[in-house]
Amino acid sequence: MATPAVTTDQARRHLLARQYLLAPASGPVAVARALIGLHATSAPSPYLQLFARMDGFERARLDAALYERRELFRVRGMRTTVFILDEALARVVMTATRPLAEPSASVFARAVGVTEPEYRKLAAAIEEVLSDQAARSAAELKAELEVSYSLAGVVNLMCDQARLIRDRPLGSWRSSAFRYLRFDHVLPGFVPDEGDRPAAIRQLAAGYVSNYGPVGEEDVAWWSGLGVRAARKALASLADDLVEVAVDGRDEPQWMMADQLATLLDPPPANDGVVLLPELDPYVMGVKDRERHLVPGHGRFVLDRSGNATRTILVDGSVVGVWDAAADPTPEIRLHLFGGGSARHRRAVEELAVELGRFWFGEPVLVRWFTAMTPLDRRKAGGFLSPLADASPTA
Repeated sequence: MATPAVTTDQARRHLLARQYLLAPASGPVAVARALIGLHATSAPSPYLQLFARMDGFERARLDAALYERRELFRVRGMRTTVFILDEALARVVMTATRPLAEPSASVFARAVGVTEPEYRKLAAAIEEVLSDQAARSAAELKAELEVSYSLAGVVNLMCDQARLIRDRPLGSWRSSAFRYLRFDHVLPGFVPDEGDRPAAIRQLAAGYVSNYGPVGEEDVAWWSGLGVRAARKALASLADDLVEVAVDGRDEPQWMMADQLATLLDPPPANDGVVLLPELDPYVMGVKDRERHLVPGHGRFVLDRSGNATRTILVDGSVVGVWDAAADPTPEIRLHLFGGGSARHRRAVEELAVELGRFWFGEPVLVRWFTAMTPLDRRKAGGFLSPLADASPTA
C-alpha cells in the first residue's frame, strides 16, 4: 500500500480539531485530555489555554476541577515539566516519566544542603504535619518544622515521588507558589512501579500520536522527554494501530492513528478563525519543530533561544502575530501582526482582545496595536513572557 500523501493544511486542520481550536470543548477535563495535559509551567497559561478552547470560560471552572471535585491534578511529567492532568493520565505520566523527574528534583534538594538522611527525616515529618489534611506552603512547613533552609527542593522531590501534590496557589491565579497536600489523601492507592513503566510509556505515546499526529519519531522523543530509543520502541509496540503518512514539507516519516486517517484526509474546512493562545501553549509547543505553524522568518519573534513559545495570534491555525498584557500605566492588551493583516482580521483580533482583557484584568481594558517588536532571541531569559514590553506602539 502506498504511503498516503497529506498536505500541511490537512494536518493542521486535523490538529486544530483534535485540540478544540475549531469547535469549543465542554469543560476543562476534556481539554486536558485532548492536550495530554494543560502546560502549567507558567501559572496563568492553563487558564488561557482553556479560555482559547471553551465558550464563556471562567477561572472558577478550572479551580473547581482542581481543588473541589478533584478531577484534575498538577504533576510533573513530560520533559520534567509540570502539567495539569486527569487522574488516569496523571498515573500514566508519573509512572512513565518518574525516572526523569526524580533525579532533577534530587539535585535541587541537594543544592540547598539537604542530604539524603535529612531528606528522609524531613519527608516523614512533612507527611506527619499534613496528616490533618490542611494544605500548607513550603514556607509554612518550614516554620512549623523549625528548619533554617528553604523546603522548596524537598517538597518538589516529594511531589515527584508521589508523596505530595500541589494544591491551591498562595496568591492569585497568576501565582506560581502553591500549598501542598499528602498525595495519598488526594490520589490514594497509587505508587509508581518500575514494572508498570513499559505499558505506561506505550500508553503515553499512543495518546500523543492520537492528539498531536501526524508526528515523527523525534517529536515523540522530544515531547515525552524519554529520548529516541524509548520513542522508537513505543512506536514499534503500536505498529498495528498506526499508519505512516507523508506530510509535505516534513522529511521524517510521520505517524498517526490508523483509525483517524479518513478524518485527516477530509478535515473540517478552513474557518479563518482567530485564536489568542498563551505562552507555552501545547498547540505551538507540542512538537520538536516549533516553527511548524509559523511563516518562515517569524520564528525569532515567537520562540526564544530555548524554544519557549510566547503569546500568539492564530488565524486558521497559522501564527500571524503576538499579543501581550500590561498593567502600567493602565490595563491593556497589546497586539502585533507580522504582516499587517486584513481589516477583517484586525477587527476580529481586536474583538477577541477585548474579551481576553476583561478575563485577564476583570475590567474593560485598552487595546493597542504595536508596529514593531524586538525579536525574542535578542531578549533576556523570560522575555517570551512579555513579548511586547519594549515594542513600538502605533502612532
